[in-house]
Amino acid sequence: MKPYLRLLTYLRPHWLRIALAMVCMQIYSVAQGAGIFLVGPAVAYLFQPKTFDAAGIRLGKFHILESVMGFFGGDFLPVLMASIIVTFTVKGFADFGQAYLMGDTAQRVLRELRNKLFRHLEALPIRYYTRSSTGELMSRLTNDVALIQGAVSDAVAAVLRDASATIVLIALAFAMDVRLAFYACFIFPVAVYPVMRLGRRLRRASRKRLVSTARLSTLIHETLRGIRIVKGFGMERWEAARFAEENQSLYRTNVKAIRTKAAVTPLNEFLSAVGFAVALWYGHSRIAAGTLRPQEFITFFVALASLYPYIKKLASINNVVQEGLAGAVRVFEILDERPEPADRPHAIPLDRVARGIAFEDVSFKYDDAMVLRGISFEIGVGEVVALVGSSGGGKTTVANLIPRFYDVTSGRVVIDGRDVRDYRIASLRREIGIVTQQTLLFNDTVANNIAYGEIRRTREEIEAAARAAHAHDFIMRMPEGYDTVVGEGGVRLSGGEAQRLSVARALLKNAPILVLDEATSALDAESEAEVQKALENLLANRTTLVIAHRLSTIRHADRILVIRGGEIIEAGRHEALLAAGGEYRRLYEQQFRDESRPPTAELY
Repeated sequence: MKPYLRLLTYLRPHWLRIALAMVCMQIYSVAQGAGIFLVGPAVAYLFQPKTFDAAGIRLGKFHILESVMGFFGGDFLPVLMASIIVTFTVKGFADFGQAYLMGDTAQRVLRELRNKLFRHLEALPIRYYTRSSTGELMSRLTNDVALIQGAVSDAVAAVLRDASATIVLIALAFAMDVRLAFYACFIFPVAVYPVMRLGRRLRRASRKRLVSTARLSTLIHETLRGIRIVKGFGMERWEAARFAEENQSLYRTNVKAIRTKAAVTPLNEFLSAVGFAVALWYGHSRIAAGTLRPQEFITFFVALASLYPYIKKLASINNVVQEGLAGAVRVFEILDERPEPADRPHAIPLDRVARGIAFEDVSFKYDDAMVLRGISFEIGVGEVVALVGSSGGGKTTVANLIPRFYDVTSGRVVIDGRDVRDYRIASLRREIGIVTQQTLLFNDTVANNIAYGEIRRTREEIEAAARAAHAHDFIMRMPEGYDTVVGEGGVRLSGGEAQRLSVARALLKNAPILVLDEATSALDAESEAEVQKALENLLANRTTLVIAHRLSTIRHADRILVIRGGEIIEAGRHEALLAAGGEYRRLYEQQFRDESRPPTAELY
């Protein structure tokens, strides 16, 4: 029940709308009861108008009709006609009011929950995304949140509306005849246990359904994202088989949930039938004994017939709540994840970089695996320091520690003599430009992709950055120039063109610290040469850490660090490291022995 109570806290800011909806629900319930109360007198009047006695029509001790008929000269027909029109009109407007107000409230809650969930996803550390799939997170943000709507809107509205209608109708029944009402309503408590048990089964089935839906979403995302690989390796049938298997799993979980939900209906019908049968038996015995008039029993029976659907709705709404809870639990699992470390209480902004970056005996552990061990080096202002080494050595981890995508396990990373954890995260990352091997472009225009993070820049500044990145010419050849939409992930661009847009983005940001993570390793020779020209402009007067795969591109770096097994084993300039005959020379000779093309143009 705790997840549902937590979910209901999101309704608190909307208490006024809910209060107005409750007023509408009460009006609806009273109008419903008034309409049912009129049935008995109407039947008596229509079939026996001459012997009709309004004084005999009472609700408890109150002779309501007799007092109302005084305003119409004692004629009951105008009273009946006016009552029907007023009652059903009021009932209709009240139902509209509660439906609109609760529906609007539910959409507001879902909007706020989606926004909160999305903001929280953005705030989660990079580490979280290494163990979570994109399809899974997308499913939780869409399918799971959508499922919550029933628990927030339908369930709350039904409980308030149907419960109030139930109370009014039960009160009407007891006011008319206490014993008859008792015999008719004894079955209600009996229905509670099986309904609750079925509800718990439905929650488990709904959770399995959401998990299966998430797996299916992940499979779809991966297949469509890698459709070129799928087609290139002729794996269409394999992926279709995987999809069919996952789809079959989703079908089974859906059918199980449907079966559990459907089981509530025959249960409710049986219990309702028992209640009706008992009420008929007892009502017949009372009429035969002359202690109950037929028109009174008709009114009571109509009230009972109107009551049972509300009881069944209340029983069925438990299904909606349980399904919503299954979604809420999965959403709250994400919201309960710890976000990135907050700024320290006395953190200061990083305004400029005057002395450079230093790693001081840095070690880093990912889960139980030690990735870096005692790393120490410095990058002076305006210097270019390159990291090289075999895959898995820890190069990218070093780069990720500077913008605090991860925090060190021990030691510290400092900028201008101060631990990076003492700077405000936003200001720290504002001073760092990043160009990676995997260029991320959004399904937006060329101009907006270049200006990402610098959205207030003018078109002239955007074009200047593109010229410096050697991208302006190919941009102008595109159908709409800077207003051309590049497609999801930049699919309409070549690798070199996409990378030059990434460089232009970094140039526009104009950050004093630059991290290049194998920025040219995935390009062909011609594209790499174009990107290297762009990078030459980007590197000017910046403090730069380069992770290099192609060693020919870092010959003129101020310092080259060779990392293996999470430790720096060699450091120096290109010529000195070659002369030393160590790991760097081995990597260099192996690379040019394995590569079929000559070394590309030097970058540093």
